[in-house]
Amino acid sequence: MRNVEAMKSFLEALGRTRHVTAPAGRTVREGINPFITISRETGAGGHTLACALIDLFEKRGMTGWRLFDAETCRALLADKGLWTSFRELASEEFHSAVEDALLQMFTGRPPQEIVYNRMFAAIRTFAVFGKVIVLGRGGACITANLPKGTHVRLVAPPAWRMERLKRIYGWDEKQARRYLIETDASRSALVRRCFNRNSDDPLLYDLTINVGRIPINETASLILEMVQYSESAAFA
Repeated sequence: MRNVEAMKSFLEALGRTRHVTAPAGRTVREGINPFITISRETGAGGHTLACALIDLFEKRGMTGWRLFDAETCRALLADKGLWTSFRELASEEFHSAVEDALLQMFTGRPPQEIVYNRMFAAIRTFAVFGKVIVLGRGGACITANLPKGTHVRLVAPPAWRMERLKRIYGWDEKQARRYLIETDASRSALVRRCFNRNSDDPLLYDLTINVGRIPINETASLILEMVQYSESAAFA
């Protein structure tokens, strides 16, 4: 229920974005607000970073930022009412061509591919509106040609990531290693299968950070500077 309510709030906030007015009096085009995608190796703390960023943005007066993660995605795809609301929101002229292309791409594919299509369409729509942090799900590939995006990749040594997983979940070495290997492989397979790209390709990202050496708070501050630059150029 909490996820459904959060998703409703998310969609309402995106709907309000359409009515923002530019300084010169012209209507802001969708896609003008900054957004962030975070790709991460398993255990590198992508969710922790996303939450730290939203907290930091709030402190700096950059309100309205939201997180699109696995829970948000599940809430949207599982609730028919939410999906209907999303379709209404996404029916704007700017998006229809994108969704049509995705639908054609996955026509005749297995049901799992249809789910991917819906997920990708949602991510791209939210990124077009902006003020969203997309965690994983091939976000950097889906939004690669959209303006105002900051694409981040988090990496860390396997031993560091395993220790973090053990600390968070209370796992032993074997459990942590198995989860790390299987999850990394699954995430890489999604990007490779759906976009024919390598998730380790540095050219997909604007910034790759070794969080084994740079703390999350410092990483968030660095990303904030990049987003502020993007936001300052929004009406240039």
